[in-house]
Amino acid sequence: MSSLSDSSILAGNSGNQGAGPAHTVNQSIRFDSSEKCFITRDTGGSFAGNKTATISMWIKRAFYANSGTRNVLYGAFYGSNNRYDYMQFQTDDSLEFGTRSGGASASTGSSVILRKTNQKFKDPHAWYHILIVIDSGQNALEESFNLYVNGNKVSDFATKNTVAQDQLFYTMSLQVEQNIGAFQDDTSYSQELYFDGYIAEYAVIDGTAYGPENFGEFTSAGIWRPIDISSLTFGSKGIYYKGQDSSSLGDDSSGNGNDGTVRNLTAQDQVLDSPTNNFCVLNSVDKLSYDSGVTVRGVREANLAMVSKPTGNVNGYARGNMPVKSGKWYYEVYTTTYPGGEALGI
Repeated sequence: MSSLSDSSILAGNSGNQGAGPAHTVNQSIRFDSSEKCFITRDTGGSFAGNKTATISMWIKRAFYANSGTRNVLYGAFYGSNNRYDYMQFQTDDSLEFGTRSGGASASTGSSVILRKTNQKFKDPHAWYHILIVIDSGQNALEESFNLYVNGNKVSDFATKNTVAQDQLFYTMSLQVEQNIGAFQDDTSYSQELYFDGYIAEYAVIDGTAYGPENFGEFTSAGIWRPIDISSLTFGSKGIYYKGQDSSSLGDDSSGNGNDGTVRNLTAQDQVLDSPTNNFCVLNSVDKLSYDSGVTVRGVREANLAMVSKPTGNVNGYARGNMPVKSGKWYYEVYTTTYPGGEALGI
């Protein structure tokens, strides 16, 4: 297994061309689904559904190429009758947001997919800004629920179900777990129910439906980049995880003191890779070997590690996702196991 570390390149969906970024994001939190890493917080109080909330986050995916498994990004879980909101990347790499029973007012029923994109999210190099705006209390039903990616409103859906006026959600509801990187505060599920990748500038806002202009801006080159959100009104239950304190990655920067509890995250999961300083990682979509059908081979650990050669198979490889032509570049690589009679090339 080899591990590739950082370079100082600035590129990707959130990269900047020309002048430096107006707002710098200094770090992100690395989530490894095999380790079942996530942050959780219970809003407390007596249960009450919510009509208005905003979910904003910058994410960079890391995943097993063509694995055919889903990857859960967010969950608002209410233990009574297992009711919840969730957001996940589906098995076809589309983005999906759903809720159980169509809202928090019912105690029985099945999960309802509110939105499932036709757009696929397969780029392990890009930082994506994902924004969910819930505002079911207004009369305009089309504006009751909106999804934005990189500042653009998504209108092309494989699945689109109506959000009823005054429909209640679990997001920012009282007595509900707000989970980042997992569906529920539980480490016993299969790996696909946790997130694999990087998350920065994570905010869930209580009581206000904010549009994308409150979270980012377009550069002159048309690239969406983050802006400072510290002055937004987060609401009493609102949370804002920046990951700026490596010893306490669940610290809340909203001013509310709504700190989250970390599960299987350590100080080393605070990384410099961010939407304004995009690092080179291994390309999990790339061809990984000269042979085929080897399921144990591939990129792991948030696209920083490579399992190369299982016994009885020919050599494998992984490539970085940022080719360079000039300038000075820095990489760190190390091996944890090195079989005799084999060769390692970098």
